[in-house]
Amino acid sequence: MRKKSNRSQKKRRYILIAFILSFILLGVYVSFLLSGFFGESKLQNSPRSNKLISAEPIIVIGGPSHVTSLPFPGKAFVYSADNGNFLWDVSEEVADSGFGISVSASDFNGDSYQDIVVGAHGHQEPGSINNKGKIYVYSGAPPHNLLWSKKGFIAGNNLPPSLYNQYPEKYVEFGKGISSIPDTNGDGFEDILVEDPSYSPGGGILPGNHSHPPDSSGRVNLYSGIDGRLLWFGVGPNETHAYATDSSGIPDLNGDGFGDFVISGFGADNHRGKIYVYSGAPPHNLLWSKTGESVGDRFGYSVDGISDLDGDGFGDIVVNAANFNSIRGKVYVYSGNTGVLLWSYLGDTGVSSDGTVSGVHDLDGDGYSDIVVGEPYFSTLSNNWVGRIQVLSGNTGTLLWSENGLSYPENFGRFLSSVIGSNGRGKMIISSPQYIHNGMSLAGRVKVYSGDAAGGNLRWTYEGTHDGELFGRSVSGAPRY
Repeated sequence: MRKKSNRSQKKRRYILIAFILSFILLGVYVSFLLSGFFGESKLQNSPRSNKLISAEPIIVIGGPSHVTSLPFPGKAFVYSADNGNFLWDVSEEVADSGFGISVSASDFNGDSYQDIVVGAHGHQEPGSINNKGKIYVYSGAPPHNLLWSKKGFIAGNNLPPSLYNQYPEKYVEFGKGISSIPDTNGDGFEDILVEDPSYSPGGGILPGNHSHPPDSSGRVNLYSGIDGRLLWFGVGPNETHAYATDSSGIPDLNGDGFGDFVISGFGADNHRGKIYVYSGAPPHNLLWSKTGESVGDRFGYSVDGISDLDGDGFGDIVVNAANFNSIRGKVYVYSGNTGVLLWSYLGDTGVSSDGTVSGVHDLDGDGYSDIVVGEPYFSTLSNNWVGRIQVLSGNTGTLLWSENGLSYPENFGRFLSSVIGSNGRGKMIISSPQYIHNGMSLAGRVKVYSGDAAGGNLRWTYEGTHDGELFGRSVSGAPRY
């Protein structure tokens, strides 16, 4: 009888162990499924939320014409760069403000959460007939409170009294471009560059194409990321310069411990274009500059600071000349430390107008960051303006691979950014703001790729939800370096 009892007890133990193991395996399966382990995830904007964790890398996407209960207040959407899940979103809830025309992200207050900054270039003060523009900085930590905001400069607003009469503009597009920048004032926190491409100290701009203002000096403001203090500003030398076409932070390029920055003006010198590289250390002196090769090149249409490409330990710079050689376009990579040209890459078609560039953390495994180039007006034999991206080796400038958009007028590659995931691998963020989704014109779409030397791996796709949303009009990631 005792022997039979022992067998019965052993049998019950085996059943219990099997039950526990089955429960554990089921939990592992569910965990992997939720994290996107089983292949590519395709996500649309949705209300579902994933719990945000400290230091989680993020992707930020702007939809400046997103509609809520108000007409076109705009919205910014935040996603996890590790699993692609939607995290949170925010809107100014002011009609026609263009909230989301620009976005950037970094940890601006040292709490290990990636915060976001959003531009609303069409923001108007109550009763005003002129646009001021506004930027908003939101905490990445729940409940994502507004940390601070800044308005554009009309009639000297927010400027020191000594400058009120020196820079009295009437029309601005403050916040149309934004870039985070490594610490420039020694407080240990990242800072923010804000572009105002239509700024004119003479009292406004002439009517024209405000996407590429032809008659404006342009201005860039540098703010403390933690509290919004104005640290510095730069103004273009004349009203055909288009200073503030683009700007970017740069990892320390001269070894002084401060992040540095580059500002471009594609209208300089009869649209040859010009870039200006400034020291991040106060008083932010000009370190060096470069001018485009020929009249009409629009050198500096797009710029980006990038981690070391030539092995000298300093940050470097990539620049696009969108109209070089009858709009074939040309990409230049410069040593941040010396300004020496490291290499250049000439486009192979006449459709590189409005091309953009972005650095991306090492894709081909050679230890150097790489570069993605967008050609939004690239056309195939069957479709116009599908767009294309080309991925270049950051160290050698050779073409690694390319990918085309699929349909007219997608403009694949119109806006670009990148992010480094928690695993240390880089991802590319590629937008098509004019993408037609389910018959909805200009709804917009954003694709996120990982990749290597052989090609890209589509990880996630996000799409706009209504006509004219322009989802993906701006994109950013954090961290990027």
